[in-house]
Amino acid sequence: MGIRHTAIKPMTWVAPEFSVASKCDLDIFAGPDATLVMASEREDNRDSGLPITEGPGIIAMTLHRWYGYEPESMIWIEYDPVEGAYARVKFVCENHRVTEWVRTSCSPAEVEAIEADFRG
Repeated sequence: MGIRHTAIKPMTWVAPEFSVASKCDLDIFAGPDATLVMASEREDNRDSGLPITEGPGIIAMTLHRWYGYEPESMIWIEYDPVEGAYARVKFVCENHRVTEWVRTSCSPAEVEAIEADFRG
């Protein structure tokens, strides 16, 4: 079974505690055992919405609801084109719900390696 690509551009999400509609761009690559999610900031979201750094748990649980992708098995990469910065996010989950996440910065070379490993 191959990798299935889904692009959601823009993805609109709402943080319940702020009731603010926010947008990001998603490229989702679903494999048999894991899902690679590339989440990118959008220029048109900077002045009106929350950054994706505030929403990976909400977005991951939305993807679980829509497509059945398990947040725990997601390889989540965030990209800020203005800063040119990448970060990897690992989720801690309980019953398919994200309870917390840990973000670490990563280089473009690390992102390329993650993509290459995932796509085989």
